[in-house]
Amino acid sequence: MNKPQLAVATDPIGLLEGRYALSASYVATRRVALRTNIEIYEEQPLLPGSDGWKAAVSLPIYLDRPLRGPFVEPGLALVDRFMGYQTVGIGTLGDGSSGGLGGVMQPVSYVALHARSFEPQIFVGWQWLFASRLHVAGAVGVSRHFATDGSGTSYSIPESYLRIGIAI
Repeated sequence: MNKPQLAVATDPIGLLEGRYALSASYVATRRVALRTNIEIYEEQPLLPGSDGWKAAVSLPIYLDRPLRGPFVEPGLALVDRFMGYQTVGIGTLGDGSSGGLGGVMQPVSYVALHARSFEPQIFVGWQWLFASRLHVAGAVGVSRHFATDGSGTSYSIPESYLRIGIAI
């Protein structure tokens, strides 16, 4: 069996959670792969600000062989999260008692607010590659959120993933 050079996978748990991911890894050297990942999140009823998207690129460094065994995975992600709506416009114009317009209602519009961030990330995990070319990878890690809106917001976010796919 020749060595696989490409692995394509998705997150089966994410499919149940409303988080749709597609990941592709290309074996670049004996120990390093280049991985890209795209995720789309649906809003969860109990988690406001939970919908959006994420695009990431990383370099899994395998300690044994490519697509097998323990790995360390540094990477970078661009994330766009929906943060709610902001009211734009005037609700009531005057109150009538002060000689105003007598409480005339004006249309109110809402603008969707998104928080876009640049996030360096690091994972530690394990990957299994079977003779059938099925592969399973699991990892835990952390990413650092840096807001790009000029607010200076920065904080760490714990993350994990499970990916199942096929290597070709």
